[in-house]
Amino acid sequence: MNYYQILGINYDAGPEEIRRAYRVQALRYHPDRNPDLPNAEKLFREISQAYQTLKDPVKRVDYDAMLQLSLIRARQKPDIAPKITLFIASSYYVLPSDIVEFFWQTSHADIAYLYPFGMVPPTGRKKIKLNKFNRSPFKVSLTAYSSISMKKHSAEILIYDVMKLPRNQKQKIIWNRRIDKIYRHYKVILGLIVFVVIGVLTFTYPNYANKSTQIVVNDVSYQIITKENSNFEQELQDSIKNLILVEQDPYELKIRMNELVMFFESKYQ
Repeated sequence: MNYYQILGINYDAGPEEIRRAYRVQALRYHPDRNPDLPNAEKLFREISQAYQTLKDPVKRVDYDAMLQLSLIRARQKPDIAPKITLFIASSYYVLPSDIVEFFWQTSHADIAYLYPFGMVPPTGRKKIKLNKFNRSPFKVSLTAYSSISMKKHSAEILIYDVMKLPRNQKQKIIWNRRIDKIYRHYKVILGLIVFVVIGVLTFTYPNYANKSTQIVVNDVSYQIITKENSNFEQELQDSIKNLILVEQDPYELKIRMNELVMFFESKYQ
């Protein structure tokens, strides 16, 4: 029921316009003035209800929100089924009292149910503390519903109790958890150690460092980066002399010089 259409006004109508429209419609469809109209009483009741709602600012805000939602739903195709596009957990192997976070996303759904934890938004995340459960694996399912198409889509996740796994698999998971815990607690210290080791190696083995050679040909500067212990200066000078003799055009000389720089860098790296 659209109260704006019943009163014959626009959605942005002001209080005075609503009052005038109500008077006109109330007089037109009053039961006493329309004894031969079968639904006059029903129309008059709807007109009064529309006026009582739209003249109150608080009721009007609530009604506008509900009307907007109904218009959006009306534009959607009723045969589109909801779909779960994402449903994952932060961990699939847990110990008693672990906290697991579930993440999910759905499309074309307005209701979602995370079993056995209750109703949830169509898209969201939820942290849950899993106490000791009797059955392993423990099934957690997500069902997305559409109140428009009256269809649903379900997906499930299996959570395993580490203590009920075979011994080898259990020890491996527990050991990996310990390593991960150590890394998270001491990752800053480990990073500093790696930084110091790299610095010591750099200063201890200077031959692995690079050197830069600067040359100028026809007022154009070129830079060649090679290993520190490379001895190629004489070979480079001879190559430049031959190139200057062959190439007279400055533009072509610049191109050939760039090619020469690339050649020496690849040869002495």
